[in-house]
Amino acid sequence: MNGELVVIFLVPALVAGALFLLCLVGPGLDPRDEKLARSLANVVHGPTIVAYAWIMVGYVVSGLVLYSFFILGAWGIKLFNDFPNWPRTPRFALVSSPALILIGVVINPLAARLGYWMIAPVLAYTTLAVVARIAMMTWHKNTPREDAV
Repeated sequence: MNGELVVIFLVPALVAGALFLLCLVGPGLDPRDEKLARSLANVVHGPTIVAYAWIMVGYVVSGLVLYSFFILGAWGIKLFNDFPNWPRTPRFALVSSPALILIGVVINPLAARLGYWMIAPVLAYTTLAVVARIAMMTWHKNTPREDAV
């Protein structure tokens, strides 16, 4: 039964994710493009939260595959090209996403005893992701494009 649920949830998610990545921005996204904040939220932060949820309900391998697929997809469509120049908050949010997944894997065996406390890390990450998106949008508005001169 567990293997069937993995196939039922994982395969459609991977196919939908691949189509989403291909349709969203395509290769070579300009780091100053206004789509960057939205793309990071959709391609990195959202799937990280979903992967954490899958890990918490016991689908550890599926959560890790989902997370890895979207991070590698984001790297493949070059979302991280201008990473050193990003504001601090989005950089911290991106770097903390593997920490959230690691926390999920570590506390998964304790989920029955922790109860609702296992929601705390994902709430903190979600708040950080929202603040990171706002910071990226502000950075985009305040940073002149090189080709606009």
